[in-house]
Amino acid sequence: MDNLKEAKDAIYNAKRITILTRDNPSQDAAGAALALFFSLKNINKIVNIPALREFPDPIDILSKEDEQKTFLISFKKNVSEIYYEKKGDEINLYIKPKKEGIRLEDLSFKTIASRNINGFQGINQLKKPADLLIALGIENFQDIEKAIEENPDRYLPQIKIISIDNSGLSQKYADFNLVKKYPSLSQACAYFLKNFGVDFINSDAANALLYGFTLFLKDAKPDDQQELILLLSWLARNGADFSFQADGKKEPRPGQSLLSEVLKKIEFYEESAIYCSCLDKKNFGSAGASPRDLGFVIAEIKTRLSVPSLLLLWEAEAQSGPDKIMGIFYSDKENTVEKINRRLGGKRKGSGILFLSRQPNLALAKKEILDAINRR
Repeated sequence: MDNLKEAKDAIYNAKRITILTRDNPSQDAAGAALALFFSLKNINKIVNIPALREFPDPIDILSKEDEQKTFLISFKKNVSEIYYEKKGDEINLYIKPKKEGIRLEDLSFKTIASRNINGFQGINQLKKPADLLIALGIENFQDIEKAIEENPDRYLPQIKIISIDNSGLSQKYADFNLVKKYPSLSQACAYFLKNFGVDFINSDAANALLYGFTLFLKDAKPDDQQELILLLSWLARNGADFSFQADGKKEPRPGQSLLSEVLKKIEFYEESAIYCSCLDKKNFGSAGASPRDLGFVIAEIKTRLSVPSLLLLWEAEAQSGPDKIMGIFYSDKENTVEKINRRLGGKRKGSGILFLSRQPNLALAKKEILDAINRR
């Protein structure tokens, strides 16, 4: 990775920025491009993405503020005059046909779903050349020249280029080369946005990144898994909506907000080789959920997000006396599960245990369990 600070300065100094991907980008590349788009809009840049004339699913990852409806009025006769009259917020549209005998069937009205993201016009149709070009997953300069087929000499000599790539095959042709080897381009993009600072991330960008690398979650290699899960935690803290599924569909459930709360607080303990998250009663209140929703949360974390081991502790309100500390632990290592079972008992099912801690608060309960796991 080169030029991180210089690339950030170049972005801030630019007014108009083009994000260039390959034509018909994959879900991964589209997610990365959209994340950059929303991040750059967040710092008031004028942005266009020529290759994304048609978005992959899902439409729902786009900000509601950036979705507008276009109204199409069709008239199936020759017209001699068209004009409009505006009265305050009201607009009257007048269509004068050349001949009489107009029927109602000659006129139609419908709405067109459109995504108003600065018009996604190609770079050659911009009224003014961009100040900066961000190339996503484009390994060599020749591919950029091909993407700007009409008069590339007009643009390329006067434009700065940032290359973001994850393949390890980049020829580092750009003014600023941000190259980090990752399984997906969205992960590489997330890494750089995270290091650019808080101005570069919002919920729209977080959703786009989550969409971009959702397909890679289950296939993550052990060496990549820790960074990926902590990246999910970062996305949760920045407003990512975890109700998006791998196929792009949205499936809201009562436990989705609680899943975000768990991910926001997840930590990795190297010595124990487990992930841990602790929820207090305020977290349930923020999510509008209850401990009954934790079954769904655990299933999502274990299967969809492929977290290999998890200790989840939460404050459970007792009917009388002080609050209780409840916990769920699961692991793909049988000896670790057995250690917890001997120490705490509880109700075991397969590789998981539901238990009641004897400790008075979350911090002490977590310490007790981690100590038990680490004990030889």
